[in-house]
Parts: sequence; C-alpha cells; structure tokens
Amino acid sequence: VAMLVEQTTGDGRPSRAFRVTDNGVVEVDRPSAAVVASQSFGATLKSILLPVGYPNSVTEDYLAFQICDTIQAACSYLRGILANQAVLTGMGVGNAEATAASATIQWVFRDLTGMVGGVLFGWWHSQGFGADAKRWRLFADAINDFGLTMDLVAPLYPEYFLAFLCIGSLCRAMAGTAAGATRVVFTAHFAKCGNEADVSAKEGIQETFVTVVGMLVGMAVASLLGEDRWSTFILFNCLTVIHVVANYLGVRALSLRTLSPHRLQLICAQMFTGVHQEDEPESKPGYPTAAVPV
Repeated sequence: VAMLVEQTTGDGRPSRAFRVTDNGVVEVDRPSAAVVASQSFGATLKSILLPVGYPNSVTEDYLAFQICDTIQAACSYLRGILANQAVLTGMGVGNAEATAASATIQWVFRDLTGMVGGVLFGWWHSQGFGADAKRWRLFADAINDFGLTMDLVAPLYPEYFLAFLCIGSLCRAMAGTAAGATRVVFTAHFAKCGNEADVSAKEGIQETFVTVVGMLVGMAVASLLGEDRWSTFILFNCLTVIHVVANYLGVRALSLRTLSPHRLQLICAQMFTGVHQEDEPESKPGYPTAAVPV
C-alpha cells in the first residue's frame, strides 16, 4: 500500500508530492508544467476574488449570494449604459440645434436632485437599514430599476425630459444609500473570523471586475443596437427581469443571524398565543381560536 504526501505552498498551491511505498523508498513526483500553471492560475484568481481562507473564513451562504450579486450588478451596468445613451440623445448629442449650456444646466439639476434626495433619504431611514436589511436591499434594487427606466424613457417626452431625469437621479441616489447601508450588514454577517475588511475589499474587487467586463460588453451592445429604440427597450426589459430574479434569489439565499422586526413580531405573537392556549386548553364551543402564521 502506497501513501501519497503532498507539500503545498503558503497560498495552497502544490509544490512537491512524496510517494511512500512498502519498501520504504520515497519517490518524488513533480507535477507537469501545465498542471502547475493551471493550479497557479486558479489559486491566483481565487486569492484575488475571494477572501483569504475561503470557504472557512466566510459563512455558507456567501458564494450563493455573491453569484447572484454579480449577475445583478452586470445587468445593472449594462442597463445603465443603455439609459445613459438615451439621456445623451435627449440632451441633444448629435443635434446641431442643441447647446452645451442647456445640457450642462440639465445635468446639474439632475445631479443636484439626486444629492439632496440621497441626503434626506439617508437621514430619514438611517436607523432602519440594519434592522431589516433584506427588505431594504430589495427596495434599493427595485427603486434603482425604476430610476433607470425613467432615464430610458425620458427622451420620449421632451416636455418632461428634465423632470424624468431628476426623478431617475433621485431614485438612484436612494438606491445607493440603501444598498450601501445594507452591504455593511451583509459584510458583517459573512465575516466569520473578524475579517470584515478583507470581505469588503474582495467585494470591491469583484465589482471592479464586473464593471470592466460590463464596460466591454456594453460598448459592443451599444454599437450593435445604435439608435434602434425598440431593440433597446426589449434588451432593457430582459435585463431588468434577470436583475429582479437574481436579486430575489440572492436575498433569499441569505441566512442572517438576526431577526427582522416583522419576524420578531410573528415569533412574539406565536409565543403569547401559545401561552394563552395553555391557560385555556379547551376552547368554548362557538368561539373560534385565532391562529398566527410563522
């Protein structure tokens, strides 16, 4: 019976393998260059995108959520390119009669509305983001979808173009505030070994990776579609459906260790209902008992 002992480097890559046979002779099997290169590339990619010590350093729901989060982020970026293309068209890019001053004023009003709305929204709901992180994350994604839709359809209504831009900017600012706050809660949940900084850093790297890929794909898609409005709308709606489904599955995959206010209320109601039923074991005829779902 032979026993194989493998020696690895600090980052988990195999360096040498020792085979111990029955006669006590130790043979050294060196992996081929192709195997070493493949393992080295996979280990490097893993160290770039995933937290140190994965999967033992994060919770079990980390990978499922990150996959869904990556899909929804890619969809959001691609839709953002389509929406920005529509906004630039509405501002007069390619139109000889449009002026730079008019476009600048519209852009300033758009950004100003988003900044002021984001500050007020964060001030109003800052204490509720952590208590019900899942619900606010879904809210952020839904309001972001609405804001991108406002940007996309704004050129169709020239008389309300600026109003649509301001509404879209306000929605995206609210989405950014809620998503950023809930991300802090999710990061603290994923980090099992006090490695919140590492988990947060790898989240940023993953977003950068998705942005680069989305930028390349988005440029190709924008060049392919051109000014074909109906094809743009169809692609935008398909990406929105994928975005919504990915967000729902991602939030559903989370197993937070805290209770939301709604679940806490249901548990307390069930507890008190159970105590009341123990005090009155038999219901009186003609008086139905109330059941509280959990």
